[in-house]
Amino acid sequence: MGRLTKKIKNPKYSNDYVMLCAHDYHILNKLGHLEDLEEQLGCPLDVYIKATIYGVVVDGVHFYVTFNKDEDGYYFLLSNGSAWRFRTTSYKNTWWLKYDRSE
Repeated sequence: MGRLTKKIKNPKYSNDYVMLCAHDYHILNKLGHLEDLEEQLGCPLDVYIKATIYGVVVDGVHFYVTFNKDEDGYYFLLSNGSAWRFRTTSYKNTWWLKYDRSE
């Protein structure tokens, strides 16, 4: 279906969106699916995407990761061959996207 919103510049607000869809049902349905996905992943979608593309920071060290799933849920596995795993749900507890943890 594509995007249901469009970002516009508004001097009063930094992030304003205009709805491009005529029916609220489609908006709610799509947002519902995205929220379901975030619940399954255990972290926000943008965090998952950034982690899989750019890597993560663990104990002040940057690592590239692969994404996996087991019976306990989703986790990242360090792509350096290490068996060290960390859960997507532990974002901002054991792993971050940035060195300074400002995300």
